[in-house]
Amino acid sequence: YNRIESMTVPGQLYSATASLRATHSEQLNSQYNFNYSKNTYGDADNDNLSGNVLLEHKLFQSLTTDLNLQGYRYTASSDTDSQRSWQLGGGPGFRYTKRLSRSSSLTAYENAGYFHTDVQSSGGLIPVIDEAHTFGTSGQPITLRQANVLPGTIVVTDTARLPPGGYIPGLDYNIIQNGQFTLIERPVGSRVPDSVLVSYNFNASPSGAYDTLNNACGLRFDFFNNHASLYTRYTLTRNYGAEDLVVQDLNIFVLGADRKSTRLNSSHRT
Repeated sequence: YNRIESMTVPGQLYSATASLRATHSEQLNSQYNFNYSKNTYGDADNDNLSGNVLLEHKLFQSLTTDLNLQGYRYTASSDTDSQRSWQLGGGPGFRYTKRLSRSSSLTAYENAGYFHTDVQSSGGLIPVIDEAHTFGTSGQPITLRQANVLPGTIVVTDTARLPPGGYIPGLDYNIIQNGQFTLIERPVGSRVPDSVLVSYNFNASPSGAYDTLNNACGLRFDFFNNHASLYTRYTLTRNYGAEDLVVQDLNIFVLGADRKSTRLNSSHRT
């Protein structure tokens, strides 16, 4: 529990997190994560419950398969405007790493998922407080969950809500508009960590429900003890039954190379 006293707008945060990892055998593991948070800031109120279950199986030393199930229930409101949504889904994946020589390796992966989302909205301008995101290691930008975001209201912090006032846009992160969706990208040299909290305002979409099919796959060649690499990845997202909602269909293809040294970090992508 955290309470923020202000001369202008008071705020309160309630949060709870539970995590469990179980080893069932040398080849089989499972992981369970559940998070709850309730944020109030003046007239704005956000309530978020999320969780995921991951089952991992290591068939060989080089091959790991998994099954992921996840979902969330999210409510945001301000004065008379509100939006409630929930999502449930999951899918399988695998990761294969092959040692080609003493100093080189090949990694291949694929993840697929199918999700159902339901949205009930009154419309209007709604604030989002401390939406959690993780950049990961792929270098891809994160996509804010809501459409029609007002870019000037975006504030990005670490999970401790630091620095005060957030990181600096244009220096620590870039804001990218992709149609009615908003992406956050970390440039080279950014101070922004992997896990962040993002606050913003958005114009709410109408009510509706839709299904989403995701697929992501990639290859990576690492050379000279991971000091150089070539990689490619492809991401596909398709939404069905979302005629009255703003949703994002994607076809993303990335081809690039990385070069690393003790004094130099550089990345070249196309």
